[in-house]
Amino acid sequence: MAKIFEHLDLTVGGFIAFIANVAVLTCAILYLDKSYRDVFMLYYNIALPIVAGWLMYRHMKLKNSMDLLAAQYYENFLKPLCEHVDIHGGITLSDGTRYENCRITAVIPNDYVTKDMNPEVAKLEEKLRLMDGVKIISDKIRCSGRDRAVMLAISENGVQIIDLPTVLSGAVVAIEMFYPNIYHDQVGAYIHRRRIALGFFRQRLQNILRREESRYGIMLRAVTEKELRGSL
Repeated sequence: MAKIFEHLDLTVGGFIAFIANVAVLTCAILYLDKSYRDVFMLYYNIALPIVAGWLMYRHMKLKNSMDLLAAQYYENFLKPLCEHVDIHGGITLSDGTRYENCRITAVIPNDYVTKDMNPEVAKLEEKLRLMDGVKIISDKIRCSGRDRAVMLAISENGVQIIDLPTVLSGAVVAIEMFYPNIYHDQVGAYIHRRRIALGFFRQRLQNILRREESRYGIMLRAVTEKELRGSL
């Protein structure tokens, strides 16, 4: 049931308002005179579709924005990286160290995103460095004509190239654009929006990676930080 209301763009407050509207409508049908009831029903038949349409419009605009952001992230970062690993059979770091059979993992936060994601990348790296049995290497590789920063996690389970997409800062911009009141005034509802936006991004990216995985013969994943920890 929670998922249904989430996709109807309703927070807890919206759910309460929805129940209240149903209660008012029921009372109107049961207790109002026919003339008043007809006017009341006319209002509901006009107002409710307009409100529902507006909520769905904003919801779909947010989804489309996050779908586009995920596609751009893949095309601009992951795809060149996949092509590099596929062509060279792995990656070679600046000190000449070579790693083969690399997996590529994009780490998507559950519900936290800011306009500057670089500090979050540093926090993730620091957390991973504290894990037993995991060696973290940060370096740059020449890929598609430009240097690209990469983070490698090396453990007994193999080598993973890990990236936390800094483009997720675009989620904040999208929420601020489509939900300005929520962004500025309603902390709980804003967190709810962030969680939905990140879910859209993760779902779209996972679909892209499943499609592209067979092309390169590389394991491609989009996971949460908790899922990443479980795989190291």
